[in-house]
Amino acid sequence: MFIGCSNYPECEHTELIDKPDETAITCPQCRTGHLVQRRSRYGKTFHSCDRYPECQFAINFKPIAGECPECHYPLLIEKKTAQGVKHFVPVNNVESRFRRNNNVNNNLQGDAIAAAIDVLNEERVIAYPTEAVFGVGCDPDSETAVMRLLELKQRPVDKGLILIAAITSSLNPILMTPC
Repeated sequence: MFIGCSNYPECEHTELIDKPDETAITCPQCRTGHLVQRRSRYGKTFHSCDRYPECQFAINFKPIAGECPECHYPLLIEKKTAQGVKHFVPVNNVESRFRRNNNVNNNLQGDAIAAAIDVLNEERVIAYPTEAVFGVGCDPDSETAVMRLLELKQRPVDKGLILIAAITSSLNPILMTPC
């Protein structure tokens, strides 16, 4: 949006009404511009390089000054999730393990882990938090627990399940094609 002089067309002076909010964060793509907050034509807020159109870097989340200690990408973004505010690397959109491992809200304590192991050993299904929802899981070696999981998910046996294992070779006995 802009305003113009009331003497238009004799005077062509115009000024921006909504000047973009500039941050002190350097653009990670061109490394010369700075990120500014802008609004899309649909009213959504995003951040982009102030050197547009020479640099076309843009992100849809709030940028955070800092560097990922693992991949050394020079920018993090902030997202609000069910577990609270998290910081991600915007390139591959994976949560920085540094931030996840140093999260002060991390409530996995020895007692909770021991209780989860007890539930799994009793051939029961367990619920666990993920980024957006709660997941459910069980011991894949327990046919009773797997059938209960299928029942809870209201999923036919022939549709299958997603299997997660620390060591993929441990899944070989139940897979048609070994890892």
